[in-house]
Formats: sequence, C-alpha cells, structure tokens
Amino acid sequence: MIEFQHSRIGIEEKRSREHFYEKLVWVVDGTRLQRDPKQFHLVCTQSKTIGNNPRVRALDATRCTLLREWSKSDVPVFLDFGIPDLLWWLHSKNADGLINVVAFSRVEFINIHLGRSSMARDFDGLLRACESRERESSPETVSPKPEQPRARRLVPRHLSRRF
Repeated sequence: MIEFQHSRIGIEEKRSREHFYEKLVWVVDGTRLQRDPKQFHLVCTQSKTIGNNPRVRALDATRCTLLREWSKSDVPVFLDFGIPDLLWWLHSKNADGLINVVAFSRVEFINIHLGRSSMARDFDGLLRACESRERESSPETVSPKPEQPRARRLVPRHLSRRF
C-alpha cells in the first residue's frame, strides 16, 4: 500500500495507518509548506555523505521540521520535493542520531512497486539489501564533504528563490 500524504497528519493517525496496513510506504509532499524545501536543502548541504556515495547522506533531523515529523515512522518514508525523477528515502537512523537518507529514482520506485524492477524483485528485497549494506559500512566511511560536485540541485531553483 502506498499512501501519498499532502496534508498534515497527526501522530496517532499516522501510527494507526502504519499498524493497520501490512505493508505501507509513505510518499510525503515535501512542498506542502514553504519552509520544508528550504530547511531540507540547508540540512543536505551541511550534511555528510555515507561512504563514497554522494546520494546517501546523514542528516540532522533536529534542524528540519519535515525530517523530525517523519523520521519516527515505522515504515518506509519517501519525501517528494517535485524534482523530476528524485525522491528522498528516509532510510534509517545511525549511531550519531542522524537520519540516513538516500536519493532515490522516482521511476525505479514505481517499477519496484509494479514488480518490474531490475534493482529488486520487490520492495522487501530492496529493504533487506539496503539494511545489509548499512551493517557492512563502518563509521570510518563517513566523509565530511562530497568529493565530487552534485549533478543536480537538491531543491529546484524556482523553489529556493522564494525563501
């Protein structure tokens, strides 16, 4: 079950839905409030990459309302900031209390849920693969800044200019 969430939802209602549906995935509109894309972009630009992959970052949830609200979820959460072919997966919390997020292809997300993905047979398989990779990575693999410039902006220019 994929739940697309645009409006604000209370903690109790969120937990109720997470417990009711066996397999739930949230896709949260990251553009609902003007502050959300700006805060997320700022936290991303000041974050650390995990390993050598600039698409996997450790973010400080205390500095972003959207991350604080959704990082406590018991099911997968993806943030959608309206950027073509890009979702942000709130993957896990690390030992430092930071949230590990993964830049994720929107097309791949759809293909996984339609059962047409080369990445994983199903979403459960993808979750297991990511969890095993995370266990294999050590704290020494965290670098303070990405070595290469990012190919795309985290927040589109037209959204970041409003703030």
